[in-house]
Amino acid sequence: MSYHDPEPAHMASKARDAKVGGFNVLSTGGKLAVTLALNRADWLALIPQAARFIRDEDEA
Repeated sequence: MSYHDPEPAHMASKARDAKVGGFNVLSTGGKLAVTLALNRADWLALIPQAARFIRDEDEA
């Protein structure tokens, strides 16, 4: 992988933005990607909450 490869460079740019407070402007996929890239367990913890929300919606 080259540092000039556009995909990792784009993800790194989004991760830098999220790191300084730009997390909420990202798409869902972007949020997941930067969460993994930045190793943010607190952001990953939102996934089970979202899954419960969807499950509860389906059961209603």
